[in-house]
Amino acid sequence: RVLFRSNNSANVQTLNVSVGLSGGATTFNAANGSLVLANALTGAGQLNVAGPGGVTLDGVNSYVGNTTIAAGGNLIIGPTGSWQNNSGQETYAGTITNNGILTYDGSGNQTNTGIISGGGSLVVNSGNSGSSLDLVAYNTFSGGTTVNNGAILNLHLGGGAGTIQSSLTINPGGVV
Repeated sequence: RVLFRSNNSANVQTLNVSVGLSGGATTFNAANGSLVLANALTGAGQLNVAGPGGVTLDGVNSYVGNTTIAAGGNLIIGPTGSWQNNSGQETYAGTITNNGILTYDGSGNQTNTGIISGGGSLVVNSGNSGSSLDLVAYNTFSGGTTVNNGAILNLHLGGGAGTIQSSLTINPGGVV
């Protein structure tokens, strides 16, 4: 188990190295400031996110383990960030246990085929014109979904039956 902690409330801490997630869990905790992971997360381990400051994935991430966002945690898929599978497609199949906030701010067309569960919320922002988040699984998270101006949320793809089970807020300019 590895813990990376950002304690600087005045500014953003940036980690500019690739991180291999092994068979265990790796926790990133933005306790006071924000933590930006500028390069890729790779490997088969689990990603845990904690702390109110926000942990931003800004690399092309190919780890295949599951993801857990603790209560009060905020995981942000940043403007240059994505999850990719071994074929280079922007697809993430791991399950996401979300008890905090999951924010998609990416610039590509991200597909999540794994289930998102927990008491947390999902926020979809427009990282780039035409970018989208596609949810394919039967998602059970209960904290609500917000789609902001310019953002696109697709609840099915290629005949899949993507769902959300919580409240949905579509702000002006958002598309579902």
